[in-house]
Amino acid sequence: FATGDEGRPIFCFSGMSSHTKNLDKDGRAALTVTEPDFVGAADARCVLTGDIERISGKEDEALRASYLKSHPNAFWVQFGDFAMYRMTQIKDISFVGGFARAGSITADEYFKAQIDPLVDFFAPVAEHMNADHQDSLKSYVETLVGTAPVASAQMKRLDRFGFDVRVVDKESGSTGVLRVPFPEPIVDRAAVKTAFIQLSKQVQEAKEQKEQV
Repeated sequence: FATGDEGRPIFCFSGMSSHTKNLDKDGRAALTVTEPDFVGAADARCVLTGDIERISGKEDEALRASYLKSHPNAFWVQFGDFAMYRMTQIKDISFVGGFARAGSITADEYFKAQIDPLVDFFAPVAEHMNADHQDSLKSYVETLVGTAPVASAQMKRLDRFGFDVRVVDKESGSTGVLRVPFPEPIVDRAAVKTAFIQLSKQVQEAKEQKEQV
């Protein structure tokens, strides 16, 4: 799937597929979207429920172009037996961010929402932190979150409010996902480095206070 300008999911389906025939008869459907590298219940997913309709005419051409921007290798988009569909009416949006982290928003709230300012450079930041600052990530979850010692900590998601880390417990080997909040929201890439420096200072201060007790 891809998304149109307003954030409505769009699809390119073959007329020969059974799911396409089912949608033509009854457009009620739900779309589950998982985060990249989804593993299990501790990872994020979102479900959009609504009505999916076939789009025709000039709008069909525009949606095909939008779909190709998201999926440049989807050569089948131009095949004659494929048609464009869109979830024209979104009725419900629910999400799960992990254990004990679930909620929902209205369609109106969804359409008015702004894309997180860090989304375009999350990947290089996470790659850098996971490759070069493993000890720092461990110290964040052990000291600031308050976990038992961990064998590893890998950043898996980053946004303006903080980041999620997949950890492996050092003693039991069990895995989980923990949230580390930033001291304050981040609005641009330049502030990311400052935020991690502030977290490292918090870790050092916490260790010094513990030694004084």
